[in-house]
Amino acid sequence: PAAEAGGAGMAHVNGAGVEVNEHGMVTAEDLEFHKSHSHCWEHFDLGLLDQWKETEQVYCAPRGGALGTTLRCRSFNDDHLPSATAPHTNCDVDNLVMDFSVLHPTKCQQHRPNYNCDGPPYFWRYSEGALQGHCDRTDSFNLRNFPRDHLRDIFSGWS
Repeated sequence: PAAEAGGAGMAHVNGAGVEVNEHGMVTAEDLEFHKSHSHCWEHFDLGLLDQWKETEQVYCAPRGGALGTTLRCRSFNDDHLPSATAPHTNCDVDNLVMDFSVLHPTKCQQHRPNYNCDGPPYFWRYSEGALQGHCDRTDSFNLRNFPRDHLRDIFSGWS
């Protein structure tokens, strides 16, 4: 049950009738209520994370045991987000080396030309070797599995 609003560290019901904690976050007691609103659950909430998690694949398998690099990615296309940002991908990597000397400022992204190219350069060109992993790429490692706005540019520098 919701505590009375006002006390620090106490849960309360927000203007939408949902119980939240002192940080405005939905509390565990309201997860069933939240799940019942499937549009939000599946496109912006923990349901979306569950769908992403189910797609996890190893993109680069480690060489050299514990010192090798592992790249795991999850990719999901949410049709409520702009198609130009698809696929919607997040990755975890262990033991990655980044060579900042081969990053160069640029006005436009390599894989999304003409997108926000006005003004000073605030994107980065990732030349080959910018990201270095001691691993073997799997068939899942393909630039098409990364979104054109940022990740495709970043992973084009993988060696």
